[in-house]
Amino acid sequence: MKRYEHKSQNAYVRAQRRVTRLKLAKQDRRGTGFDWLGETSAKCIARYLEDNLSPLERGICHGTRRGLEQSWFAKLTGADVIGTDISPLCEEFPNTVLWDFHDVKPEWVGAFDFVYSNALDHSNDPERAARAWMQSLRPGGVCLVHWSKWSAKERRITAADCFQGTVDDYLDVFSPHLLASQFPDGETRRKGTVLVFQQGTRNE
Repeated sequence: MKRYEHKSQNAYVRAQRRVTRLKLAKQDRRGTGFDWLGETSAKCIARYLEDNLSPLERGICHGTRRGLEQSWFAKLTGADVIGTDISPLCEEFPNTVLWDFHDVKPEWVGAFDFVYSNALDHSNDPERAARAWMQSLRPGGVCLVHWSKWSAKERRITAADCFQGTVDDYLDVFSPHLLASQFPDGETRRKGTVLVFQQGTRNE
């Protein structure tokens, strides 16, 4: 497990907003852009939700930049899904709230059937993020955390990509919540894994 030590919270926020600005500008120039959650993995996750979660009415996705995650899941499951991002640029995209995913709004506590994120590697305090995400779930709700080999690949930790860990490291971050399930995301190139933590399932 590796972590980047920011000099301050403001330094962390600046780093995240800078990389979001650069990536969105790059996507605008090309007309398209790489989105970590593609159609294949979105459909795979949506199938899991539909097969294993009832009711399936409300969801929240964290660290969504241009908001494709919530769009995918809303379209595929029929649920009401919103997203969050720490960059003010996110407000240009539908159903996206300017928010630091390490915190939880009071009205979000126990409000969602599912939480999804592939952005834990952008957290400067993953344990705090995990607590906030689990707090926003109703009893029996699930938090789906997308991990890939890139999440643990030996590379230089940066101010933006500031957390690096294996699957076991991710499980430690979410402790005492137990891993309820895990499944491949269907992407042949990335070979990612979706880790599922269920509210109410704890290692006491």
